[in-house]
Amino acid sequence: MIKINKSDKIELEKILKSRLNTEQGEKLMTSLAQHWKEEGVQQGMQIGEARGMQIGEARGMQIAKRKKYEVAKNMLLLF
Repeated sequence: MIKINKSDKIELEKILKSRLNTEQGEKLMTSLAQHWKEEGVQQGMQIGEARGMQIGEARGMQIAKRKKYEVAKNMLLLF
């Protein structure tokens, strides 16, 4: 579905209400609302996953850096 602005959604709701009987309008609006809600949840999950990956990558780099220095230090102690 194409993304539309909030003002366009309001206008769409007005048009639908004027063209459909109450029962049809309620069913359609419920369906649209559910779709938009699910779309928002999916976007939120994608954002959260991307942020989680960035955090995990940064932590992994920190751990690798500490291990690198630990290995180098142990090698120097052997000599």
